[in-house]
Amino acid sequence: MMQLPSDSEVFKEVVIEKIKTYCDTDIWPFEYEIFMAWLSNFDCKIEEYLALQMLDSLIIRSYEMAKASYARLLYGPVRQYLVQNTPIQTGSIQQWKTHLTKGSLNGQLRFVMVN
Repeated sequence: MMQLPSDSEVFKEVVIEKIKTYCDTDIWPFEYEIFMAWLSNFDCKIEEYLALQMLDSLIIRSYEMAKASYARLLYGPVRQYLVQNTPIQTGSIQQWKTHLTKGSLNGQLRFVMVN
């Protein structure tokens, strides 16, 4: 049978505080009170702990955070790969941004969504 770690109450407080911040800043589209009501449905401390572990492992990003992550990927590793491994001329980072915005490399490079 699974036993709770000795720091499970501290972990619970930390996760609840994170989720409160996500709710208060609209990173999560849920109300904090609704989350707390949901959490209070757990009668078993182990199940509650596992639910909090799962919630804590989610990657939460606001729209602005997601944009920043994509920008970092496109301006860093993707551009670097193209520079080092393909004949595609990305130019400077500013030129690369312009290429991405205007689609001027469409004949050589295409980004597609994969389901």
